[in-house]
Amino acid sequence: MDGDRAGARYYNVMQLMTAEGDNFRSGRWSPGANQTEMSSYMANLFVKFHGLEVFGIYETMNGVSRGNDQEFTQTALQGIYRFGDFYAGVRLNNVDNNDGSTVSRTNIGGGWNMVEYVQVKLDYVTQKYEGPAHGAIDGGKFNGLVLEAAISF
Repeated sequence: MDGDRAGARYYNVMQLMTAEGDNFRSGRWSPGANQTEMSSYMANLFVKFHGLEVFGIYETMNGVSRGNDQEFTQTALQGIYRFGDFYAGVRLNNVDNNDGSTVSRTNIGGGWNMVEYVQVKLDYVTQKYEGPAHGAIDGGKFNGLVLEAAISF
C-alpha cells in the first residue's frame, strides 16, 4: 500500500551507485501507508482566465506508524499560459515532514500539442532533498533539461 505503479518522476536520477538492480522508485519519498492511525486532508484550487490556468494543492497527513508520530505536508502551485497549440509554465512543489526533512522541486518549461492526444514538452527542473528521512541521499540535488513526448487517450 506504499507505492504507485508509475515510480519516481525522474527515473533512477537519485539511484545510489552501490544499489543493485533497477529501482524505479529511486528518489521518491513516500510517507508509507502502514499507519495504525491516520488522518489526511487535501484542498485543490483551479482558476482559469482566458489562456491562464493556475492550479494549487495543499495536503496534510498525520498518523502514527510503528509507534512514531508522523506529519507530512505538501504544497504545490502551477501556472501555465496557453496560446494556440503551445503553452509555457512554471511549477513549484514542496513536501516536508515533522523531522525537518524536505523535498522541493521547481519546473520551468513549455510544450506543444502536436495533434490531439500527442504532446511534446521541454522542462528545466531542479530538485533538492534535505533532512534525515532521506538517508544516503540527504543533501542530494539535481537539475537539468527534460524532453518528453506523450500519447494520451
